[in-house]
Amino acid sequence: MKHEAIMTDDFLPVKVIIHNEQMPANTPPHWHRSIEVNAMLEWPLSKIGVAGETFEAETGRIWMANSMSPHFNQSLTSIGKRRAVSIQYPFHFVKSLYPDIEKGSFILNSQESFTKEQWEIYQIELFPRMEKLYDLHKENEQLYRLQVHIVILEILHILLKNFFTTAIPLSKIALTNEMVERIHAVVDYVDTYYNSEISLEDIARLLHLSRGYTAQMLKENLGMTLGEYVSFIRCQKARKDLLNLSLTQTEIAQRHGFSGLRTMNRQLVQHFGVTAKEFRAFSQVSD
Repeated sequence: MKHEAIMTDDFLPVKVIIHNEQMPANTPPHWHRSIEVNAMLEWPLSKIGVAGETFEAETGRIWMANSMSPHFNQSLTSIGKRRAVSIQYPFHFVKSLYPDIEKGSFILNSQESFTKEQWEIYQIELFPRMEKLYDLHKENEQLYRLQVHIVILEILHILLKNFFTTAIPLSKIALTNEMVERIHAVVDYVDTYYNSEISLEDIARLLHLSRGYTAQMLKENLGMTLGEYVSFIRCQKARKDLLNLSLTQTEIAQRHGFSGLRTMNRQLVQHFGVTAKEFRAFSQVSD
């Protein structure tokens, strides 16, 4: 996902990111100490992964990543406008306002379990404030900074009051230091050798773990199998080269570890919803 940080950290205690793009884009699995809230104001059907759980989402969906929870998003179609806003609340900032934050976790992604009251709060109070935050970046009036501060605190208050539970402590879902080291090792290895054959045995040997446990660990923490993750990264790398018109599509496929152009196109469709040719057409229109 192309990020444009309109509201910068120089006057905000949080990071607010405005998403505005036409080309299909994905965010590979990653994690951070901050608590992240994402509102899809106008967004085509996408696959979202958080802490090993995956679900489909589109316009009207707000989803969250708890502190140290791996998360990603993946386009399932090339059709549709893209307009969204993300807030990253630093963990220490939230803890200073709500000291018991480590005793629980946010359950905003579990919409199937919402009560009628939670649905009303989600639709009437939460979503409109996320939309207001997006709209504020276009304004530059005298009280702009005050308005932004008010809205981000209102959103946090709504989330803590209505979508936070102590039934699931943060310690049960956040990555441990040991797991962070393991996942980092996998990410670094794939980033280095993605254009070569990578087997589950290679990763298991790297981590000194069994093949079965390695497969389970990746699925539970990244929300992807090793093969899916390698494919994801290859497509991310190929996407950048597709903007370089001096390279042929076949050359790009070979450069990034695909067995051929047909395989690259199939995986690009899987991860971005477009073929290499269609992606290049999108990029030229966007320019």
